[in-house]
Amino acid sequence: MARHAEAGARYRRTGDVARSRTAPAGLTIGMVVFDRYQELPAVIVDFQGSVVHLARDTGMAWRTRALCVRPATTYEVRQLRAICELVARQRRDVARSLTFAPRQRTTATYEANKEET
Repeated sequence: MARHAEAGARYRRTGDVARSRTAPAGLTIGMVVFDRYQELPAVIVDFQGSVVHLARDTGMAWRTRALCVRPATTYEVRQLRAICELVARQRRDVARSLTFAPRQRTTATYEANKEET
């Protein structure tokens, strides 16, 4: 954590963040960060100068300035993991209901179809 603070102070001092073509110091692709502007934890997907591309497992993706993100706390990492597990469970349930659920026929439906033919 101290290393991130030192690197951030160096960039603020020199003003190189806007001109940087590489990742801002202390940030790496795949790192869980907290976006202060959106007030959401997310995962870093890509960098473009001083712009950080963030994404969540829910499908939400956005770009923000590197100065607006900080490494996520333990609580925020757990929060993001819980959301990812919830989305995965919901997607599994939807896929299971669409794929594996046979159509239930009641006796009344069977009798109505029998009378029509």
